[in-house]
Amino acid sequence: MPICDASKSSGKNIFQKNEDKAVLPHASQQQATPGSLASHGANDGEDRAPQQLVPSESTVSWATSEEILPEVTPRPMFARHSRGKTRFKGPTHWSLLSFEFKELAPFVFGKEPDFDRTNQELRALKQFYPIRANRNYPFRSNSTIPWTKERIRSLLPPRATTDAYIELYLNTYEKTHGMLHVPMFREEMMLFWRTPSALPYEWLSQFLMMLALGCPRHERLRRSQLVESFLDGAEAYLMQSPFQAKPNFTSIRAMAMMVIAKQIDIVAFDDSGAVWSFLGLVVRLAMCLGFHRDPQWFDSMSPLEAETRKRIWTTLVFMDVQNSLETGLPLLLHPDDYDSPAPGDQLDGQNLAEDNSNTATASQHADEANDSAFQSILSKSFPHVLHIIRLVHQPLNDTTRRVVLEAEAKIRNLRQIAADTYPKYSSDDKTDTLIPPWRQLQGILLEIYFRRVLLALHQPYVMAPDAAKRYPESCWSALESALAILVLQRRLYGEAADLVSIEWFAELFKGDFFVAALFVAVGIRRKSFGTQQKTSCPGRLAEIDIASQTLEACLAIWSSKVGLSVHHFKAHLFLGVVIAATKASEVPLHLRIQEAAAATIATVRATMLQHNENDPELQPDRSWDVGARFDVGLMQGGVLPTDLTTGGLSDVNGFHAEAPMTDQFLSELFVDDPPFAWSFD
Repeated sequence: MPICDASKSSGKNIFQKNEDKAVLPHASQQQATPGSLASHGANDGEDRAPQQLVPSESTVSWATSEEILPEVTPRPMFARHSRGKTRFKGPTHWSLLSFEFKELAPFVFGKEPDFDRTNQELRALKQFYPIRANRNYPFRSNSTIPWTKERIRSLLPPRATTDAYIELYLNTYEKTHGMLHVPMFREEMMLFWRTPSALPYEWLSQFLMMLALGCPRHERLRRSQLVESFLDGAEAYLMQSPFQAKPNFTSIRAMAMMVIAKQIDIVAFDDSGAVWSFLGLVVRLAMCLGFHRDPQWFDSMSPLEAETRKRIWTTLVFMDVQNSLETGLPLLLHPDDYDSPAPGDQLDGQNLAEDNSNTATASQHADEANDSAFQSILSKSFPHVLHIIRLVHQPLNDTTRRVVLEAEAKIRNLRQIAADTYPKYSSDDKTDTLIPPWRQLQGILLEIYFRRVLLALHQPYVMAPDAAKRYPESCWSALESALAILVLQRRLYGEAADLVSIEWFAELFKGDFFVAALFVAVGIRRKSFGTQQKTSCPGRLAEIDIASQTLEACLAIWSSKVGLSVHHFKAHLFLGVVIAATKASEVPLHLRIQEAAAATIATVRATMLQHNENDPELQPDRSWDVGARFDVGLMQGGVLPTDLTTGGLSDVNGFHAEAPMTDQFLSELFVDDPPFAWSFD
């Protein structure tokens, strides 16, 4: 039973204080007021001047070993037990940010009488969304009849189409989640076309997962049965391999691809916790093969195998980090658990010799990045990032604060290394055809990755009472990172030239976009942005206006995709009511909430009607273009400090919002048990 149902049946809500015990301190701490993080903010009755978002030397005091820092509220968590049902969310989960908006509880949990009719209309939207399938993928046991290897031929489209799907996978997913040695894979694929039975079951499973991931969205919508057959076949062939008793490179890769499919809309997304548990199995199977150990421990291992192991391991650790941040659950790994180094500089275009002598690579320009450079940056960040994530799950104290500030400096240094490696990935110079799209994806991934880590690092301080006065550097860092993530979200959907290759990429970060939006909403509510009035500079917006318009643009992006999934619908609804709560207005709160809910209801109905009348992939949508005023304010400085526009990592100069095609948008939301009093389960 979802959180919303459990809370409704128990007559309690997650915004209550001691008696509900929904937000708890760390187990090693004494009992504290659970709802303390939600009981402070812009509405706490204190009339205080807003703080500058960008700290100056006169406003920021960096802690030293002699300084005594103010007391910090113990790190919270979401913990609920009702009628035998337990729900737990850790400190980096988005639900912790929702505690700021405690006045929404009556609407969220069906306790507001004036909202009953609206709640009924929301529940009625269930008719537009099919029952979620594939919830236990890949352990559904749909077929008890073994699949023969020859059967795979009946699943495949014409060879030209199959090859196109594979190439799309190699040019997208493989560039950000590298696991293959491409020349070897191409040789295996040639063997497959000659004799499918010559390859093991796990290879067939991997091949079908690559086809499912590589199939463009418009093809998936028009030929949904084709992708379903890929998924069914990949599951069946994996189950016929000894993937648990005798895992190998190929079975690890196939299951890692299934994790990616769970993160996006190819497999019905049910719960990021389910991804976390399945990923745990994959990581542990990889450790059974010693992927976590330096290949030098293994005598006579070829350079090819050593580099492939390091490549797969780097991808698995990154997926572990991303999923831990999403779920709020602990990491599966500790920095001391492995010593596998970063992949070397061998390129996929080279054949690695069986001895260590052939390690030379072709010369490259100084500013040219390759796959190994990308994975090297990730690998170098892991010791620091894994330490940070473990830190945010611990009780807070003065020592923790000093460590946080040190960790901030390390992450920003790593981010600068990424900026130097990918200096042109977001260039507005469309004539520079020498920059391949995959390099842009790598650069954007690193930027969102480091920004999301900074959000997690500073979240407890941002949510603490009087955060703008007590922890101005945390407010600055978190709000800067949140806005940077939302700017990248908008750029992905406004400037993507390759409609086919970009939509999957955005879906990988939909949870980051949602969390960033909540951070911005908290910042607006608490008046944490520096200038609350319009500046004297012509054409330049006040920081609060830029933040508000950024948030509205984010909401409109979700709005354009409410027809794709129930999670998109719930994300739009929740974000809409949060935005309504942040707006200063003489209109009563319940009317603002009803207006936001009515907008979601109308959007869903209109979208579904349009889907019935037209091909949704052919309908451009300009509803989220908030106009040139947003761009002018952002270009001329606004809320974003200079650091945000250096190195090309978040360059917004000259940005123009263009009508995106539907398949550029997000499709699912990393939302577990959305906090509403109705459920489609």
